[in-house]
Amino acid sequence: MPFIWEDRFSVGVKLIDDQHKELFKRMNTLLNAVSKGEQDAETIRIMFFLRDYVITHFRDEENLMETYGYPETHLHKAEHQNLMKDLKLIIDEYKSVRDNRQIYEQLKERLADWVIHHTTGIDQDLGVFLKSLNRES
Repeated sequence: MPFIWEDRFSVGVKLIDDQHKELFKRMNTLLNAVSKGEQDAETIRIMFFLRDYVITHFRDEENLMETYGYPETHLHKAEHQNLMKDLKLIIDEYKSVRDNRQIYEQLKERLADWVIHHTTGIDQDLGVFLKSLNRES
């Protein structure tokens, strides 16, 4: 089951929404590779590609928070750190287990959980804050 962008994920800030849409694409690429049993090297390459994109996205969000004095910056950054730890665990588990069926279900569940909860929760609060300052791009 692919990740499909829905309006409910939009935070109303173009940069963040565009990056979230790209994140959905990259997660789908990863899940597709794992479900098809792609070669280990290719799956790991895609995992690192996803990880690097997440790092860029979090950095951009955190720059917006710091630039505009978002009062919940410390909480948002802490969640980003937790999500990065989880992504590292996913990659490490895949590298050690290399069982596509097992890792596919874990990836689908864990990625869905953090992306959906993050975009419909804490990122929504950031979007409201930035829109209140007319910082929507």
